[in-house]
Parts: sequence; C-alpha cells; structure tokens
Amino acid sequence: FLGFSEQWQYNLRNRLESRILPEIGQTPCSAFDRRRLYQYYFGLKERGLCHATIWKYHSVLCLVGDACVEGGRLRDNPFR
Repeated sequence: FLGFSEQWQYNLRNRLESRILPEIGQTPCSAFDRRRLYQYYFGLKERGLCHATIWKYHSVLCLVGDACVEGGRLRDNPFR
C-alpha cells in the first residue's frame, strides 16, 4: 500500500471510507461467500455505478482479503 503513488493511496482510501466501510465494514471477511459478495456488487450497480467502478471496488476488497490471509486471519481470500 505505502509503495504506491499518493494518488493511488488516496483513491483506495476514498473507496474504503466512502462505500466499503459504511456498507459492509462491520461484516467479517470470513462471513463473505459468493452470494453475499454478488449482493454487494449488484447493490453498487443499482446505485448507478458502472462496471469499471465496481471492478475497482472489487480490487480494493481483494487487497483487504490478501492482507487478512497474509496476517493469518484467513486461510483463503473470500474476495478472489
């Protein structure tokens, strides 16, 4: 995270703080399965986000899941 550009870090933090944390931040990563993840993505689509933007949110969730795996909190990344 810290090795990326300041703009990239800003965009990532903005996605986390604007939508991800308020909407699903209280749900543990281990509680996510394909159905729950798709519900979240379809909800973003219903609110008017385009596919490219939803993909960016997916990328952020993948990074969060990777960090959980690397930190030993999860065995597998549920977002991949």
